[in-house]
Amino acid sequence: MGWSLSAWWRADRLYAQGTRLMRAGRPAEAARAYGEVAALLPWHYRALIQQARALSAAGRAGEAVKAAKRAAELAPKSHAPMLVLGQIQYDSGHYEEARKGFAAAARLDPENRMAQAYLGLSLLALGRI
Repeated sequence: MGWSLSAWWRADRLYAQGTRLMRAGRPAEAARAYGEVAALLPWHYRALIQQARALSAAGRAGEAVKAAKRAAELAPKSHAPMLVLGQIQYDSGHYEEARKGFAAAARLDPENRMAQAYLGLSLLALGRI
């Protein structure tokens, strides 16, 4: 298994701590907390998504992209990692990469209006519409 009940409990507390830190406007500290969750439970793709958001908010886009890509590898059928990856790329001015992320999110969840809206924004930024 690779994890214990105590690791699960600690990870749960760290995830909650990361959420509180984000709400308090302390994204760098939140990113550390979410990173600890991912270290304890390496399959926890949601912790990596939250870490990516926190890293992006802390101005660490390169690390945020890596965390989002790892989350996408762990959850290839989930639209969430691709949506977050697209948002990070868009906010960094990498509109073609953002378009790819949003297009993947929209393919994975065709009803997701956020993915569709961001896909449109990235196409607009690229001058394609």
